[in-house]
Amino acid sequence: MSDYNFKVECVDDKGYPRLYTKGKTYEIKDGVFTWNDGDYVGVSTKIKNMSDLNKITSAIFEEVVELKQIQQYKGLKRMAKVGEWIMVVNSIFSRDDYSDGDICKITRASGDEVYFCDSKGEESVYLSQKEYVVLEGYNAIDLSSASNSQLMEELNKRLSQD
Repeated sequence: MSDYNFKVECVDDKGYPRLYTKGKTYEIKDGVFTWNDGDYVGVSTKIKNMSDLNKITSAIFEEVVELKQIQQYKGLKRMAKVGEWIMVVNSIFSRDDYSDGDICKITRASGDEVYFCDSKGEESVYLSQKEYVVLEGYNAIDLSSASNSQLMEELNKRLSQD
């Protein structure tokens, strides 16, 4: 988020479907949020962050992060759940275990930390919530047991993204 411009997704309209649509992405521009009905909030007091937005609107929103590396997926800036896939976007505490752009499946969550398995299959790597975004709708293919046609399909997808 910068200069009061960011994108959010409504995850709970709290009973106000006329104002918000669950699953819809909204854009805050110059600190101003526009409701479904065209009215807006944030002109006199700018919406600076997610906390401001959730207080003012009474709905629940999550920040959406644009991912250039994986354009078909939406990155949500929230705590990941076990089984979800995340992308590292700001590696802070890495000891060469991970770096920006890495995609990992979460095996355990505790407090504001999540854990995933390292290359040896050991659950020893943790990330702070500040370091990743949740990849909504992402489901990796286990290439170790994939058929030749699945491998070719995945290879073609990856080559077409470059």
